[in-house]
Amino acid sequence: MATPLRKQSPSIEQKLFEKPYEFEFAQAIKLLENIYAHKKRLGETSQASFESVRIKSNILLSTPPSDLYSLTMPASEKDPVTLTINFMGIAGQTGPLPNVYAELILDRLRVKDYAFREFLDIFNHRLSSIHYRIHVKYTVALNPNLPGETETALVLKHLGGLSCAGEESNGLIPLRGYLKYAGLLWQKPHSAMGLQIALKDYFQLPVYVQQFIGRWFTIEEEERTFLGEKGRHGVLGQGAALGTKVWIHGEKIRVVVGPLDLVDYCRMLPGAKYNKLFSEFTRHYLGRENLFDYRISLKRDQATPTRLDGRSALGWTSWMIEESKDYMPESIVVRADDPLHKGMH
Repeated sequence: MATPLRKQSPSIEQKLFEKPYEFEFAQAIKLLENIYAHKKRLGETSQASFESVRIKSNILLSTPPSDLYSLTMPASEKDPVTLTINFMGIAGQTGPLPNVYAELILDRLRVKDYAFREFLDIFNHRLSSIHYRIHVKYTVALNPNLPGETETALVLKHLGGLSCAGEESNGLIPLRGYLKYAGLLWQKPHSAMGLQIALKDYFQLPVYVQQFIGRWFTIEEEERTFLGEKGRHGVLGQGAALGTKVWIHGEKIRVVVGPLDLVDYCRMLPGAKYNKLFSEFTRHYLGRENLFDYRISLKRDQATPTRLDGRSALGWTSWMIEESKDYMPESIVVRADDPLHKGMH
């Protein structure tokens, strides 16, 4: 792309071939594998001529200034490009061989005898290939696979108890969506603060988690109090209960979301996409034993007057007001879109 001075900026490929010393080793190999994608990746075949790059070592007796020394185009399109590196060679300042061998090679190069150096480069290429493959295995950015299919992702899945290798989530949120929070999922027991951090980060909304929220529990028919000759559960202080429901303290968790703008607020209403995603994410974090609901609130200036257009839900998305300025709607509690919440009050 041209700069404001109308000078054409060089492509990354052109810059790599002209100034390879400005690149790191793994970075250069990754770019070359992308440029020559039709060839085999480095270290994945026993035939070096089929790979995208051929690695040689520069013989130095001084400290190398950079990872790379030169990058040379091949004589034929079938041959790989040649990358000469300043590190990890068998001979030279950083190599295991005594310096006398490096001096011998340099003497032979002065008379254009390349045999000894070419022989050592067979091992230099293989050694550098293994070094790069190890780097790829533990660096997600270099891995050619999808982020959710890398070795790192597999470790995170096992750490967070997400899935075995090869499995995928059947829900709205793919398993890779939880990988970032493997550290929080690994903690036992799961905490309210962990849920708050994960929800706030994943959905980018203001979230606060309230604990120990009570709820009404419907008493089973056989557990209710009946008076008379065939009465049951009628002993005061032991089993008697007045009515068909009982209030249980601390039975539920409430996720407070907001204040929100009108768009995000509507997404959190029952049946909307965010409500389903929130429910699925929260259920995955809390497990099957905890109940929860949501309290959502709207920003003060986001309330809209009711209009007879068939799309306004009075008290939910519109209010009996003339203008939205300085009007703060009441927050509403919505039930999570989750099968465990059927019959919950």
